[in-house]
Amino acid sequence: MKKKYIGIRWYSQRQDVVECIIANGINVMMQDSDFGVVYCEEMHKGTKIISSNDWENSRSLPDVVKQTLSEKSIPLNDSVIIDLSKDCYNNVYETLSELGEVQELHIKVRSMIQSTFFYENTEQRLFDKLDVLSGEIFASINMFSGNSVIKRELCFCVKEDLSEQIMGAVNSILYEYKDKIKLEKINIKKGLYDIVLPSGRGGILIHETIGHSLEADHFFDSKNCLNSMLGKKLFDTNISISDTCSEKDMLSYEYSADGSLVKNVDLVKKGSINGILSDQTSSKLWSIPDTGNGRVSDYGHLIIPRMRNTFLHNGNYDKNDIFSDTYEGIYALEIGGGRTNIQTGEFVFNILRGCLIRDGEFVGITDPFLYKGKIIDTLNKVDMIANDLSFEFGYCGKQSQLVPVSYGQPTIRVSKYRFGD
Repeated sequence: MKKKYIGIRWYSQRQDVVECIIANGINVMMQDSDFGVVYCEEMHKGTKIISSNDWENSRSLPDVVKQTLSEKSIPLNDSVIIDLSKDCYNNVYETLSELGEVQELHIKVRSMIQSTFFYENTEQRLFDKLDVLSGEIFASINMFSGNSVIKRELCFCVKEDLSEQIMGAVNSILYEYKDKIKLEKINIKKGLYDIVLPSGRGGILIHETIGHSLEADHFFDSKNCLNSMLGKKLFDTNISISDTCSEKDMLSYEYSADGSLVKNVDLVKKGSINGILSDQTSSKLWSIPDTGNGRVSDYGHLIIPRMRNTFLHNGNYDKNDIFSDTYEGIYALEIGGGRTNIQTGEFVFNILRGCLIRDGEFVGITDPFLYKGKIIDTLNKVDMIANDLSFEFGYCGKQSQLVPVSYGQPTIRVSKYRFGD
């Protein structure tokens, strides 16, 4: 007899928004919880969606499952208390005012809990919960001869004071910008520049180029530029990249959405392609280990291989040594969206604000520009890696599914980028 699994996936999102323009007040916006039941064999085949409105009348669900639902025993967002006071907003406003007149300031905090039950032949098998308290700071500040936007995505620890964590992020912004606010806008001439990508948010390069290319459903696409490269050395030995899911990470849970124990994966090990991110389906299809990377945005979608906490490992340099060693370069202060073509290996990112480096000194602020390149060529031009690894929180989209992720890296330098082509 085939084993039948019943997965109950709650997708609950509550969003409290402190949204003020020049302290005009606090608006709070709430989103309702949503949940549903997925009934299927082997988690992917014969999926039947049962909405939150009709599960009581469903004949597909065993009584033990209905009992779980009726008891409302799955913890929802009510267990998370979001307390954002006007004092917190005012402290953020006053701190950022040290950089210039604050034209607009938004602070958002989101609580999302995704709970999963699995039953095997009506016996409870396992339970797991992904609990994410995240947020965003958006500020428009009058500096660099105009309004300059600064945006940071945040992931909070529910056991620590929320306001203190927000202020910690704001103080980091202040530290990053305070020695640069007197710099003038400068036009960059065509030529070769070293590109310095910051700790944390610079890791979007690793997420988009390596992470997505090594998700099993992408990797085994015959047109993928990294297809058939497993076990081969493509990069310098200073490049090691991992995708992890443990208690110390921003996102932490024990079981994947299809019921596998999560594993840490070394995607690139000392320059060689070493691992693939897989779920139960891709593991069986291509006879590779199941790494527990099966994820899903809500009960209405299929489980697919997704990243969790993806990062480039630390190097040996001090961040300031990278700046002082750079003769002609651009430091990416603010990084916008981008995309990668996994077939050609080409990527493009928007550097929203750069800082020109000359002889190891910051000398001017650049206009936005597109940073383009190819995966293998770019990573082979990484000639300095600092020891200041940090992470950035965000939401990753794939096949119409948004899931929370984190990505990270230390400060790195990519040499000889041809600007203006």
